[in-house]
Amino acid sequence: VPLLFALVLAGCSLVPKFEKPTLELVNLKLADGNLLSQRFEARVKVFNPNGRALPVKALRYTVEIDGKAFGRGESVRAFTVPPHGEAEFDMTLDANLAGAVAAVLQRRDRAKGREVEYRLKGTVSIDLPMMGSLAFDQLGKFKF
Repeated sequence: VPLLFALVLAGCSLVPKFEKPTLELVNLKLADGNLLSQRFEARVKVFNPNGRALPVKALRYTVEIDGKAFGRGESVRAFTVPPHGEAEFDMTLDANLAGAVAAVLQRRDRAKGREVEYRLKGTVSIDLPMMGSLAFDQLGKFKF
């Protein structure tokens, strides 16, 4: 039993430790849509606080704007964030809550140039052996 315990501890030390990355919604603009569903282009910035590159296999997220559910998205390709660096990329955001989307778009027209509060929540899947996903839940502001 002590040998098994030592092997388990040694195996744990081989799993890389990563601090959670920080994500920021930089921009959001309507790409296309109709009354029932809308597709937005979301520009997202990822900050890597770690001393080694962060290879991201997938990113899944939901967005709330001003406390209201707005939509969800997923990265379409893998990317790597450099050590102690950042990377920006575009993703699609699918929104099918016509009422919430309309309210946000109306607010956008009234609040041009002003900051809007958002919540970005989801998981980042790391492309390394024995690494799973890192959850994130962050608040921020962006300008329409």
